Amino acid sequence: MVMTGSDLCASTKPWGLQLETVEDIYREFYNQGDYEIESGRLPLPIMNRFHQDEKALHQVGFFGGICLPCYELLAELLPGARPLLDQCADNLASWKKLAEEKKSEKQDG
Repeated sequence: MVMTGSDLCASTKPWGLQLETVEDIYREFYNQGDYEIESGRLPLPIMNRFHQDEKALHQVGFFGGICLPCYELLAELLPGARPLLDQCADNLASWKKLAEEKKSEKQDG
């Protein structure tokens, strides 16, 4: 669990750093998706730059399904890891807010 938590550590960074890291990750994802398109394959939506407007929604799923459960368990086993869980939960709330804003934009647009 500690290794997984280390791998997911970007999800526990302050919001500004979280956004920067996610942009770097998506740049890699989109490059991979572009390569897949050039090769005649359909990339996953998370790797397809034509689905950029779903980024926040993808992050909500990732945080809720992977990151938060990991840090909940870590905080239970290692109480000193609680700040990681708290920041992860804060970031999830921010991603949810962005996802809702995107949803509203689509409905209004």
